[in-house]
Amino acid sequence: TKISEMQKELGIISKGVKLMQKELAWHQKNPSPLEEDCFVDVIEEVEEDATKQFNEVEQRFEAMKKEFDTAVHFFADDSKPDTDVFFGTLESFMKSLRNGRRELTALVQKEQAEQERLDKLRMEQEERERKQREVQAKRHSQQGSSMTTSKSITSDGAVLDDLLTTLHTGEFMRPAGSNDSPRHAKNTSPYRRRRRKGRTLAADDEA
Repeated sequence: TKISEMQKELGIISKGVKLMQKELAWHQKNPSPLEEDCFVDVIEEVEEDATKQFNEVEQRFEAMKKEFDTAVHFFADDSKPDTDVFFGTLESFMKSLRNGRRELTALVQKEQAEQERLDKLRMEQEERERKQREVQAKRHSQQGSSMTTSKSITSDGAVLDDLLTTLHTGEFMRPAGSNDSPRHAKNTSPYRRRRRKGRTLAADDEA
């Protein structure tokens, strides 16, 4: 119901109450009432009850109108709209607000899901890179160990060859500085001859 229509209805009721009061006052002042006329006795009670109820309704209406004006002023509407226009606009606004909140919630959830997906992909990529680094480090370690072992074997073989040569030539028994050192003498050790012969044959095979 529009506030303007309620105000009109209150105006009609107010006129009816005033008319009843006027009619009651005339009968009360009538100097020669009819003997069987009970109008005053009946209407006095009705008028009192009606006036009391109308006053309460009017007070409530004025309080409601004041609250409505406050709400209109709160929403910065200076056009003084009627209740149907104001509450219709307010209802549309609240509906749009609810729809906006739902859309915002859905958007936030979508962004969170996308961020979680990206974080998962980033963690998986970091894990793959970490494993690749571990594999490469392990390969480098194995290659370094193989090279060290090969060098150690080569070095040990050279030392063994020198030891066998020394034993066959008897160099460890010659005094230091002797002119008969095997470095100046022709080495005729059978072991050396076999090694040289073997190397010569190997060279010929390769050629």
